[in-house]
Amino acid sequence: MEIIDDLVNTIIKGDCVLFAGAGITQNSGGLSWAELIEYLISKFNYSSPLLENRDDPTNNMLIMDDLFLKYDPRIIYGAVSAKLVNAEVPNDLSNLTKLPWFTVFTTNWSCKNIG
Repeated sequence: MEIIDDLVNTIIKGDCVLFAGAGITQNSGGLSWAELIEYLISKFNYSSPLLENRDDPTNNMLIMDDLFLKYDPRIIYGAVSAKLVNAEVPNDLSNLTKLPWFTVFTTNWSCKNIG
């Protein structure tokens, strides 16, 4: 129980960070990281030698970086935002978002309801 007590006290003091990954909104219309990359590849008719190594999940970040270099980042952001417009934090996790976190980090562009 000491670990839980320490965590609770750290959260209450505002010294704890919440990290929410892409999976948090998948059941409500969100996408996994791989699904998001596939969506953007299709949407922008993206072509690159990076696609030759698609089995390597670490390649997804390189593809995303390349998309941002080839296209205006605002256009990429708009496409992702439009795709994820209905994604929400599930009810069973929504109380977590109400705690006094120091900050929230997320891999989701769709977590408009966090923090």
